[in-house]
Amino acid sequence: MPQDLTTPQGRADFIQSAIPDTFLQRLALINDRWKDESQYEDWKDYDAVLKSTALALCPAFTVVKTQKRPLGVVLRHDGLPYDVLAYTTARNAGWKSVPRT
Repeated sequence: MPQDLTTPQGRADFIQSAIPDTFLQRLALINDRWKDESQYEDWKDYDAVLKSTALALCPAFTVVKTQKRPLGVVLRHDGLPYDVLAYTTARNAGWKSVPRT
């Protein structure tokens, strides 16, 4: 049964189900490595890994962009009125809505 994307709760339920914990865990691992290696490695390599990981693990979304702080990926789904930032920090990982650019 398709989820109702017309209500805030329906949108939240959809996002929660479409961004798996495995993706957030992968973001945390990438973030840890970036913190350790950012002086020596090129962000473009991380950008490519973040995008390919998002496309593989979050197929309901398209990738808008990646970002360094907080490390994350901005995702888009045509049924949502906003974009979604899947992110990780030193303390937690999660998602939040962000205005479309």
